[in-house]
Amino acid sequence: MALTARDIPDGWSTVRLGDLGHFYSGLTGKSGKDFGTGSGLYIPFLNVIGNVVLRPAMVEAVLVAPSERQNIVRRGDLLFNGSSETPEEVAFACAVTEPTESLYLNSFCFGYRFNTEDVLDPLFFAYLSRSPQGRQVIAPLAQGSTRYNIAKTLLAKAEFYVPPIGEQRFIAKVLLDASAWVDSLDALIAKKRSTKIAVCQSLLANWSGWTSVSLSEVTIRASGFWGHDQPFDGASLCNVIRAGDITPSGKLVSVARRYLSPTELSKSEVLKNDIVITASGNGLGKTWLSDGRADMAASNFVRRLRADGARVIPAFIAHVLLSDIGRRQLDSHTATSAYPNLMPSFFEEEWLKLPSLDEQRAIAGVLTEMDCEIDALVAQRDKAELIRQGMAQDLLSGKVRLI
Repeated sequence: MALTARDIPDGWSTVRLGDLGHFYSGLTGKSGKDFGTGSGLYIPFLNVIGNVVLRPAMVEAVLVAPSERQNIVRRGDLLFNGSSETPEEVAFACAVTEPTESLYLNSFCFGYRFNTEDVLDPLFFAYLSRSPQGRQVIAPLAQGSTRYNIAKTLLAKAEFYVPPIGEQRFIAKVLLDASAWVDSLDALIAKKRSTKIAVCQSLLANWSGWTSVSLSEVTIRASGFWGHDQPFDGASLCNVIRAGDITPSGKLVSVARRYLSPTELSKSEVLKNDIVITASGNGLGKTWLSDGRADMAASNFVRRLRADGARVIPAFIAHVLLSDIGRRQLDSHTATSAYPNLMPSFFEEEWLKLPSLDEQRAIAGVLTEMDCEIDALVAQRDKAELIRQGMAQDLLSGKVRLI
């Protein structure tokens, strides 16, 4: 909730951007042929709207003649996106914290330069502009219907409650450190995922002496049912898996609660170590290996594969389906139409390479262990992000003071 004059914390005061500096525009007079060439560099729209702190490496080439009069971005400036699809995302501030040289701003954004550094800290304001407190001031200033814009004159007059400059800088540093913590976990997760892809490719590429089989030879395939909205005699309430419920990385994130008849349930029930793969719609081939949770059933948008335990390890099959090898097979066996479907040939052709059961088990064990490590890091990252959001809410509202 935004602060009001009645509950403003002790020592906080109101500021207006129009009293502390001036706005400037992005590139003007440019055409499509000027972009992607030349020695000049400009800041794209996504660098501004997507980052509290400008990313210097996230820039693109632009041709700017020496005689042109264009505004140059400097360290200490604030950058704003001038438009967005919703009022809640207009005029996010992005702080320029590193020195720049001949760096320009795209024409869909505008900049702001301070006349004084003693009243408002740029990085603090960048965080404030994206907080609930800042949004409640800025969002009502947006104008438009299908796409929203903000007038610099209105933003200049808007009043924001802020602590003294020393506390602003302290808050900005704390929030920047918290963001760096989350970013470091994101980078580590990306590295682990890249490593897993490389290991998976290496383990599955050793085909010497492996047997070629089709999925139909080593699994029993079944289509599911969409089920019913209302209960009826003999019906069971089940968790029906739809195509959109499975993520590309093989996680089940949601289900539909539907009623199935005994016959429908017997044909579509998903048991532990069953493989569920999306067979129609967007995101074909997304695969989930059942962990044995109760009352699960397949919808008509997925296929359930039940492995022959004497010949294959289900986890091995699941890892193959999620690998680049499986993706290439999916691409070659997809019916191209307005509504893509997985062709029967994906299950019938002998493209699957199988080592011995012991080797399947060993490969699946290595890849599953790597998945568990990544999942643990993702959980840690999500917790860190929640902590960061809570810190920002408390500090930017004055609920918690840093003295």
